[in-house]
Amino acid sequence: MLSTGLTRLARILSPATLLAAALLAALWLLLLLNPAWARAALGAADPNAGDGALRLAVLLGGLVSGTQIWCLWQMRGLFALYGRGAVLTSAAARRIRATGIGLALLLPITLLTGALQSVVLSWGAGPGQRTLSVTISGPELAALGGGLLLILVGAALAEAVALAEENRSFV
Repeated sequence: MLSTGLTRLARILSPATLLAAALLAALWLLLLLNPAWARAALGAADPNAGDGALRLAVLLGGLVSGTQIWCLWQMRGLFALYGRGAVLTSAAARRIRATGIGLALLLPITLLTGALQSVVLSWGAGPGQRTLSVTISGPELAALGGGLLLILVGAALAEAVALAEENRSFV
């Protein structure tokens, strides 16, 4: 059972993560619908890249945004469980593990998406001028580590819940 303060915090964080997911989805949609904003957001885009290439690059970026939104959705569900006092439950373990999987997937999805976006945005430059860019940043590595950690914590919680249920059956 969580303390009253933590329960109250979880009840605030649940809708806050939902709002963050909605804002992320809205931003992605705005970039998709407005090539000028997409060009500004993609920054390094070839100035000669057409609107179609920009839209395709934003669509590809939706893979990353979608994964982030999915992670936020899992967190929202976990906070909602905690807000109801459901801490040591199999549902909480599943939400923790699912969040971890999403965070761990962000690194490979971001790598693949960034590489594809660099090709799409430089395609119009012609042969010999096209680029394939692959980058890894600290936040992506941290998300991978945090995701793997949450997968283990979720698995440990699931085992703890199973043991607790088994012990209750003996009493």
